[in-house]
Amino acid sequence: MADGPFPQKPPSAAEIFSTWNSRDSAASERVAVEQLEQVSWASPLLANLNDSRRSGDRGQERAYLWEARVALSIHRLGLQAQYEFKAGEGDQSIDFRVMSRPELLIEAVAVQNSAASERAGRVEEPIPDTTVFGIGLTSRNRDQRQTTAGEMVHLVELLTGKASKFPVPKPGVYHLLAADIRGYNAGFVDLDDCDQIAWGPTATRDQARQFFGTNPVHGVFDAANAHPKAVRARQRLHAIGLFCRQRSGSEDVLSTRVSIYRANPLLITTMEGDLASLLEQGSAGK
Repeated sequence: MADGPFPQKPPSAAEIFSTWNSRDSAASERVAVEQLEQVSWASPLLANLNDSRRSGDRGQERAYLWEARVALSIHRLGLQAQYEFKAGEGDQSIDFRVMSRPELLIEAVAVQNSAASERAGRVEEPIPDTTVFGIGLTSRNRDQRQTTAGEMVHLVELLTGKASKFPVPKPGVYHLLAADIRGYNAGFVDLDDCDQIAWGPTATRDQARQFFGTNPVHGVFDAANAHPKAVRARQRLHAIGLFCRQRSGSEDVLSTRVSIYRANPLLITTMEGDLASLLEQGSAGK
């Protein structure tokens, strides 16, 4: 890997709250990069990471670091993979084709801080050498995008937009989105959020339900979500795995004990069975 220093802009308030640069996260990323240097199929990924670091594009670097963590998890499962595998529409490629039984197609998505969360953040220096960070993603915001519900809408849009990378499902192949959502809602996420992101408002408690304006936010696998990208996601994705800040230190990010998985009820009923067993086989006893 190339050595620094690399040009970087000062972090925004949204970045600070999302804990992208936590000690646990940095340690896990360092382990991933070091171990993948011995994995031949990961060489193109590490080359992309190096290029992003030279460019100073922090968002792109985060995306490749997340891919590296997913790649390490695949490697720790004792499996081989193809990187940037073309399987869907046009020239799009899926990040990983995992040669397992069942086979896995995995798209690794690092959800960056949204433009709305950047606008909602503030960085102030009330006295010299004292910096105060704040963020206002509240329901009182006039801009509905600068709310928790707005962040949820943004995330569902991002995830459903990835479905076009996948082909029509066939027997013996599972399609997964592995999403690092530490940039969602400035890092504040709970299980109710995960349920609504995946399955929509009827899957969560009334008091935790998110409304964008007067309408509830509909999820990736929500039958009430009529957007064409959501319809395609229900047809092509078996499950989404959501990795959030509460679990930032693990090296096995594909494990069902680390990422929060939500299955597509149109294609599979739960995360039990051969899929869950496959994702767990590398983490037992570690």
